[in-house]
Amino acid sequence: MVEESSLAALLRSQRAAAGLTQEGLADRSGISVRTISDVERGLRKTVYRHTAQRLASALALVGAERDEFEGIARGSARRGPRALAPEKRVLAAPGARVPTPPTTLVGRERELEIVAAALADEDIRLLTLTGPGGVGKTRIAIEAARRAEHHGGTKPRVFFVPLSWTAEPLVGSTVAVAMGVTSTKERIAEAIGEALHLDPALLVLDTFEHVIGAAGFVRELLGRCSRLKILVTSREALRLSGEHEIVVPPLGFHRKDRGSGPEAIRADPAVELFFQRASAVRRDLVIDDASALVLRDICGSLDGLPLAIELAAARVKHLSLEALREMLDMPLRVLVGGPRDLPKRHQTMRDTIAWSYGLLDPDEQSLFRRLSVFAGGWTLDAATALADEGVTAVTLQHMSGLIDKSLVYLASPFQRDVRYSMLDVIREFGLERSEGAGEMGSFRQRHAEFYLSLAEKAEPGLGGAGQGNWFRRLETEHDNLRAALAWLTRTKDTKRALRLAGALWQFWRRQGHFSEGRMWLREALSIDRDKLHAARAKALWGAGWMAFVQGDYEEGEALSAELIQIAREHRAPLDERNGLTILGMILMGRGQFHRAMEPFARALELCWPLGPSWHLATSHLNLGMSKMHAGELKGAKQLITRARRMYQDIGDEHFEARSLGYLGYAALLAGDSRQAESLFVASLEAFRRLEDLQGIAEGLEGLAAVTASNANSQSAATSAHLAGAAQSIRHQLTA
Repeated sequence: MVEESSLAALLRSQRAAAGLTQEGLADRSGISVRTISDVERGLRKTVYRHTAQRLASALALVGAERDEFEGIARGSARRGPRALAPEKRVLAAPGARVPTPPTTLVGRERELEIVAAALADEDIRLLTLTGPGGVGKTRIAIEAARRAEHHGGTKPRVFFVPLSWTAEPLVGSTVAVAMGVTSTKERIAEAIGEALHLDPALLVLDTFEHVIGAAGFVRELLGRCSRLKILVTSREALRLSGEHEIVVPPLGFHRKDRGSGPEAIRADPAVELFFQRASAVRRDLVIDDASALVLRDICGSLDGLPLAIELAAARVKHLSLEALREMLDMPLRVLVGGPRDLPKRHQTMRDTIAWSYGLLDPDEQSLFRRLSVFAGGWTLDAATALADEGVTAVTLQHMSGLIDKSLVYLASPFQRDVRYSMLDVIREFGLERSEGAGEMGSFRQRHAEFYLSLAEKAEPGLGGAGQGNWFRRLETEHDNLRAALAWLTRTKDTKRALRLAGALWQFWRRQGHFSEGRMWLREALSIDRDKLHAARAKALWGAGWMAFVQGDYEEGEALSAELIQIAREHRAPLDERNGLTILGMILMGRGQFHRAMEPFARALELCWPLGPSWHLATSHLNLGMSKMHAGELKGAKQLITRARRMYQDIGDEHFEARSLGYLGYAALLAGDSRQAESLFVASLEAFRRLEDLQGIAEGLEGLAAVTASNANSQSAATSAHLAGAAQSIRHQLTA
């Protein structure tokens, strides 16, 4: 009976001393949890030799203690007093040795230099590497520890202690066992301090985030050991006095403006990591110009996250690079099958993120799921709009927790309006959880309503003073606006879809998003035609204008006719003005300048009673432009000059610049090429300052016309060059 319970009791006591759960010991030893459970319950009296050896190594047993454990485990020895009353010892336990990674570390020299400098600083004794799961914190810590072991001069004793399977109350005993310190003292930190005495030492505590409550032990340990430095890896900081935090970023990946050849792309760490790991499973992998571009896309879609890159690289054994790129639209389904010698939480990307998610409190989990609906980042106001509390301070508190735990990051920390974001693979996990909880519909509806409100708030500002700020804001939020439109059209929310598309069309026009804007307007207009005349009229205006710009005069004419009909039925003069304007522009496009003057003149008449506005200014400009093309230069110049003054009054810099260009054409047609050139240059400079591509094309075309009027070979070549540049821009805009 004594022999039957001896191994069970011994394994339980040694596992507890090592600070391990049964799952943790199984993970560290490579032995099944069932086997360990059977032994501890006394169902197995002995184990095989190799099982005993693996258990002893996982428990960091050495010397006589290891011999005794293996003997009892194999049934060839009894448990003696040594195991019951271990003597104090200071040994370099095998379990605390710095691991030797099987692969090379790629692209982390900068981070290693920062860590080395911090460890060399006598004033820094607690250094924490933070970042999301899979970003490479442990790998950097291992390399930094290995370099510290072999550093010239006084070499510190280095201990590496993984805590992934350690329960919070057992952190102290786990560290003590790993450092080779045993004592009957109740205060473990005191025993470690006595054992280390004044020897320099570096202790690496890996995966601390799930035992964050043991930070007090770390503080006590530093107080007891004057020459001890502690390097921690964690998804959140310990928040202790004197702690220095280094946020580990994802690896850099190639941007499209830095060249596309294999050598240029492999110069980036993310791509090089992918190539090295992929080559390990496909020795015939060759990177040419075409596959280099695919590699860039793959690493970009993975946000440069090392674990994600390594999991994706392993898939090239079964997939082509092109197929892998396509499948990474749903990365969590692809990023599986990591090496078996990794912790289970790192064998799939989903498990890695789930580990972090499980450490959140319920309020943080709820906010995390809500934030996953954002595309391209969000502001604090946007996050608050989706939160149940709707209180900014409460949202900030919970979001700070997500930032601390490395699930959310500051995308623009140095701007006045701070933006937050999350890596795409983390966002996909949040979307999965939201779908599973049946919350996604309500979250997306709130998201769409917030961005509809933003677009309608921005709309009047797009044609007046401060318009540049609004254009930039909408461009920043473009991905969220797209997501909102997709939701509203998919759920056939006709009214909101029309309102949002109608509010955005001037933004699409100014930014050159013609094809995309036209697509969304068509989608919204196709849902339902009933009882929404005001919202439909605005969308028809935008869709008709986009059709005109892209040369689809037939569709533009049909949209114009519908808009005019709706406006007259509902006695909406401004909507009628907009429909007539589209019709006039189409007639201009067809070269029917005299016919265009009639709808433009009627549009101007409709605007006068409504008072000064962008519409009134633009109606002057349109009529003036048609008169100019019809040869009525004097009347044209008067109308365009009046329009320019109105644009100045309301603060619309874009259309003021456009008015300068039209005055340039009037001057050129009047034979004053010098005045025309001056006006075109002023217009072009304004458009360049405003980053208005359509306006830049117009300015280049004006200068090409002036140059062509000089009638010599050099001027002809210059004119052709300017016209070609303008045509290139227009092709880009209409693509």
